[in-house]
Amino acid sequence: MVETDFYSRFFLIAILGLSFIFVMFKSARRNPSAEQGKHTVAKILGVLCFVLSAVQLFSLFMSFGRIVFPESSLPQPITPHSIIRSSSQHLIWGYPTSDQNMVFMSALGFFQLIAFGLYALFFKSSDSTTGMKIWKVILCFLLYFLMPSATDFHYFDTPEIVIPILTVVLLVLYPRVGKAAPMDKIQETKDVTLSEKEKETKEVIYSEENVNL
Repeated sequence: MVETDFYSRFFLIAILGLSFIFVMFKSARRNPSAEQGKHTVAKILGVLCFVLSAVQLFSLFMSFGRIVFPESSLPQPITPHSIIRSSSQHLIWGYPTSDQNMVFMSALGFFQLIAFGLYALFFKSSDSTTGMKIWKVILCFLLYFLMPSATDFHYFDTPEIVIPILTVVLLVLYPRVGKAAPMDKIQETKDVTLSEKEKETKEVIYSEENVNL
């Protein structure tokens, strides 16, 4: 990649990474249940993620120091899984060198580790069902594996736009998974439960009075 293309993609990675951090932090504190444990394991994992993010940041700076920008955009490398385009299509962003690609992966890994660390440190148990929690884990894995390709633009055509759109949809959807029931419904349920208990209590009292009579 030439210098302008490189910094343009790096800027997109930064936006995507900060969005992922915001989404994970928001999800960790969403709809907390009344009873909360200490979450010791989660806090340990959070600290570990921050330690690894510091290592990733060091790797990022080291990779930056090795970057050499080519004078012209690099063409698409041909691999067994490459999408072969016609010669009429114009290459907008060239392909990265190995050192440039290392910078992109290190930067993305840094943001992802920060996001997971914040999620683990600020995690609060919710009242979501087991099925919703499993679905949330699946979405998180999908986000994690789609993010490296979400900024991989070169021709800006349909095959390259699909994954970024899907990534944005998942970022918007993820904090909404496992949404708790509205407070008025919860209150109605509690009122019904209390009423039933009061009724049972009264029936027991009436029964005791009948026995005494």
